[in-house]
Amino acid sequence: MEQFTIGESGVFVRGLESCWCCGKKPPQVKLTIHHGIPQTMNPIKNVEIPICEGCHDLINTQDVNQTMQFVFKLDKTAEELNKSMVLLVKQTQKAVSIIDKQMNKDEGGKNE
Repeated sequence: MEQFTIGESGVFVRGLESCWCCGKKPPQVKLTIHHGIPQTMNPIKNVEIPICEGCHDLINTQDVNQTMQFVFKLDKTAEELNKSMVLLVKQTQKAVSIIDKQMNKDEGGKNE
Protein backbone atom coordinates (compact mmCIF):
# COMPACT_ATOMS: atom_id res chain seq x y z
CA MET A 1 0.00 0.00 0.00
CA GLU A 2 1.28 3.46 -0.93
CA GLN A 3 2.22 5.73 1.92
CA PHE A 4 3.11 9.37 1.54
CA THR A 5 5.48 10.73 4.12
CA ILE A 6 6.26 14.43 4.32
CA GLY A 7 9.69 15.15 5.69
CA GLU A 8 12.02 18.14 5.88
CA SER A 9 13.33 17.60 2.37
CA GLY A 10 10.01 16.81 0.70
CA VAL A 11 7.45 14.13 -0.01
CA PHE A 12 8.45 10.49 -0.07
CA VAL A 13 6.34 7.71 -1.56
CA ARG A 14 7.06 4.64 0.54
CA GLY A 15 5.60 1.21 0.99
CA LEU A 16 5.69 0.37 -2.68
CA GLU A 17 7.10 -3.03 -3.40
CA SER A 18 6.83 -2.49 -7.14
CA CYS A 19 7.69 0.15 -9.72
CA TRP A 20 5.35 3.12 -9.42
CA CYS A 21 5.13 3.31 -13.26
CA CYS A 22 5.03 -0.24 -14.64
CA GLY A 23 4.16 -2.21 -11.50
CA LYS A 24 6.98 -4.75 -11.94
CA LYS A 25 8.46 -6.16 -8.74
CA PRO A 26 11.93 -7.32 -7.68
CA PRO A 27 13.66 -9.60 -8.53
CA GLN A 28 12.21 -9.04 -12.04
CA VAL A 29 13.45 -5.43 -11.84
CA LYS A 30 15.76 -3.40 -9.60
CA LEU A 31 14.00 -0.51 -7.88
CA THR A 32 15.67 2.89 -7.61
CA ILE A 33 14.44 6.28 -6.41
CA HIS A 34 13.22 8.90 -8.89
CA HIS A 35 13.49 12.52 -7.79
CA GLY A 36 10.61 14.63 -9.11
CA ILE A 37 12.90 17.66 -9.23
CA PRO A 38 16.41 16.86 -10.51
CA GLN A 39 18.99 16.85 -7.73
CA THR A 40 21.25 19.01 -9.92
CA MET A 41 18.79 21.86 -9.31
CA ASN A 42 19.48 21.61 -5.55
CA PRO A 43 15.81 21.73 -4.58
CA ILE A 44 14.89 22.61 -1.02
CA LYS A 45 11.97 20.15 -1.20
CA ASN A 46 11.55 17.16 -3.50
CA VAL A 47 9.43 14.12 -4.27
CA GLU A 48 11.06 10.68 -4.16
CA ILE A 49 9.31 7.75 -5.82
CA PRO A 50 10.37 4.08 -6.04
CA ILE A 51 10.73 3.20 -9.71
CA CYS A 52 12.50 0.51 -11.74
CA GLU A 53 15.68 1.30 -13.64
CA GLY A 54 13.99 0.89 -17.04
CA CYS A 55 11.19 3.33 -16.27
CA HIS A 56 13.69 5.66 -14.58
CA ASP A 57 15.79 5.79 -17.75
CA LEU A 58 12.69 6.42 -19.85
CA ILE A 59 11.47 9.24 -17.58
CA ASN A 60 14.90 10.87 -17.48
CA THR A 61 15.15 10.70 -21.30
CA GLN A 62 11.73 12.31 -21.63
CA ASP A 63 12.72 14.97 -19.09
CA VAL A 64 15.83 15.81 -21.11
CA ASN A 65 13.85 15.96 -24.36
CA GLN A 66 11.17 18.16 -22.81
CA THR A 67 13.82 20.41 -21.29
CA MET A 68 15.54 20.74 -24.67
CA GLN A 69 12.22 21.61 -26.33
CA PHE A 70 11.59 24.22 -23.64
CA VAL A 71 15.07 25.71 -24.08
CA PHE A 72 14.57 25.84 -27.87
CA LYS A 73 11.19 27.55 -27.41
CA LEU A 74 12.71 29.95 -24.89
CA ASP A 75 15.53 30.72 -27.32
CA LYS A 76 13.02 31.44 -30.10
CA THR A 77 11.02 33.63 -27.70
CA ALA A 78 14.21 35.52 -26.79
CA GLU A 79 14.92 36.03 -30.51
CA GLU A 80 11.42 37.42 -31.06
CA LEU A 81 11.70 39.58 -27.96
CA ASN A 82 15.02 40.95 -29.19
CA LYS A 83 13.50 41.78 -32.60
CA SER A 84 10.57 43.48 -30.89
CA MET A 85 12.90 45.48 -28.65
CA VAL A 86 14.98 46.64 -31.64
CA LEU A 87 11.80 47.71 -33.44
CA LEU A 88 10.55 49.50 -30.32
CA VAL A 89 13.84 51.38 -29.95
CA LYS A 90 13.72 52.43 -33.63
CA GLN A 91 10.11 53.59 -33.30
CA THR A 92 10.92 55.48 -30.09
CA GLN A 93 13.93 57.17 -31.75
CA LYS A 94 11.73 58.17 -34.68
CA ALA A 95 9.05 59.57 -32.36
CA VAL A 96 11.64 61.52 -30.34
CA SER A 97 13.09 62.91 -33.57
CA ILE A 98 9.62 64.06 -34.74
CA ILE A 99 8.91 65.64 -31.34
CA ASP A 100 12.33 67.32 -31.38
CA LYS A 101 11.71 68.77 -34.82
CA GLN A 102 8.25 69.98 -33.78
CA MET A 103 9.60 71.59 -30.60
CA ASN A 104 12.45 73.30 -32.53
CA LYS A 105 9.94 74.51 -35.12
CA ASP A 106 7.64 75.83 -32.36
CA GLU A 107 10.55 77.56 -30.60
CA GLY A 108 11.72 79.07 -33.91
CA GLY A 109 8.26 80.52 -34.57
CA LYS A 110 8.12 82.15 -31.14
CA ASN A 111 11.35 84.06 -31.68
CA GLU A 112 10.10 85.75 -34.83
